[in-house]
Amino acid sequence: MAFRVVRVGRCPSTMEVARELAKAGVTGDTCVVAESQTGGRGQFDRRFFSPEGGLYVTLLIRTERAPLELTHMTACTGVVLCDAICAMTGVRPDIKPVNDVLYKGRKLAGILTNMVSVGDKVDSLTIGIGVNIMEQQWPEELADVAGSLEAATGQTIDREQLLTLVLSGMEQLLAADDPEPWLTRYERYRIKVD
Repeated sequence: MAFRVVRVGRCPSTMEVARELAKAGVTGDTCVVAESQTGGRGQFDRRFFSPEGGLYVTLLIRTERAPLELTHMTACTGVVLCDAICAMTGVRPDIKPVNDVLYKGRKLAGILTNMVSVGDKVDSLTIGIGVNIMEQQWPEELADVAGSLEAATGQTIDREQLLTLVLSGMEQLLAADDPEPWLTRYERYRIKVD
């Protein structure tokens, strides 16, 4: 299984583009990639700052699985992203449960997952992934919490290489019969909160 990649320049949000594709009846798994977002959102509908220089992706997954079979997807997507970052940079990030990827306490990435069900089956699963690649002039409310891969690693990050690693990892995850290996790795990446 391979994702069909749809590239957009600047858009309100890749999640919105993916939802429109789902409503239009797009079949197969699709990856929407944007250069920047003007209305990116995260958990609790918080704004996700998405200027040029990051990786902003929504995966549209068409499936007929039961919702309970997909409850692990946010955590496992975090593992896929952390594995990709480790493979590219040698830096081991952490996952702040359940959807933030951090390095030394600074947020490098966020994940947002939504399902649309028809009856007792999921019709579409959308997984939004936003990665801060380049250091930015962060808005005041983010200055103390946001970070970037390039600042964290001291390396120049190839967005396309990161995207390729993430899509490959997601294809492996979706093809797996058992999410347990990813959930085991999730526990290794997860920040333990008392």
